[in-house]
Amino acid sequence: MSGGAFLIAIEYAVFEPLEMCKLATVCKQAEAIMTRAWRHIAPPSFSEDCSNLVCKDCLNKKKATRAWGRCTRCIQNIRLISATQAKKDFLLKASMLDLLEHKESQSMYNHSQIIRTYMWQEVVELALRIHKGPKALLARIQLQKQLREGPSNAQVTRKLAIEKHMRPGGALHAMQSQEAWAKCAAPYVANGSGGGVSGVIRAFRTYTHQQQRREELEAALQVHGLQLRKDSRLCKAFIEETKGCKTLEETIQTMREMDWLHKHTDYAERMREACRVIGRSMRAEYDLDWIPQPQYDELCAEYKERISQRLRQQLLPSSMQ
Repeated sequence: MSGGAFLIAIEYAVFEPLEMCKLATVCKQAEAIMTRAWRHIAPPSFSEDCSNLVCKDCLNKKKATRAWGRCTRCIQNIRLISATQAKKDFLLKASMLDLLEHKESQSMYNHSQIIRTYMWQEVVELALRIHKGPKALLARIQLQKQLREGPSNAQVTRKLAIEKHMRPGGALHAMQSQEAWAKCAAPYVANGSGGGVSGVIRAFRTYTHQQQRREELEAALQVHGLQLRKDSRLCKAFIEETKGCKTLEETIQTMREMDWLHKHTDYAERMREACRVIGRSMRAEYDLDWIPQPQYDELCAEYKERISQRLRQQLLPSSMQ
């Protein structure tokens, strides 16, 4: 009995009379039976004499080789597939691929590694026999794709641990918005970073404190007819309570001054001109044709603050100073 026929006989003998409820248990037994059977099937040998081989496609005897019975020219027109790709695309195992004729070559990246190459058509036929038809094969491939894209067991466990603290009375019971989940819990659920559940609780407390400071700042700005700007480093420093940040009164006063300067003076144009002068001076000092924006901002931040203070002293009325 040939290798392929023996493989099909084993599959039908083991799987056909099964009930669905016993399939999971018997699949392991059948896999062990097939693995033991495949060990007794010798892989194709390529040590025979090739002097009398004839190419199966062009019937050329002089150029016949041992690889799949084709000549060198016809082999270039055959679609090939590696063993790794065959296992991934068609859900096959190495013991199954041993039944097919293959070609061995050295890896171009690791010369000690041997790569096996198979004919794509033979791999497809073997996969259809093993998985019992194209519909069953496509269904298993789709199932494997869903399992790979879905959350892992560790991610599900971490998510359940966080949801336990989100119950009424828990430390995370107020974490209901998607923004809070994305900032506090999502990194821990995805890859376990963030210091565990206790780290998520600390991050949520910090997030809640910052939201309270944000609401306090927005309310104070609204009294003076101002709005919170997303690009304001002054407001961001107050919300995040960074080192050296200003108090609420100082932040509101600075925001009022900047609003008046932008509306009633040429403060913005003077600042842009000052930044251009600073950039030219720095390029001349460091002998550079161009300075990247992050390095430029870091270098001239101190100078810009000094220039801003001088312009405010010159342009602001005495009643606002």
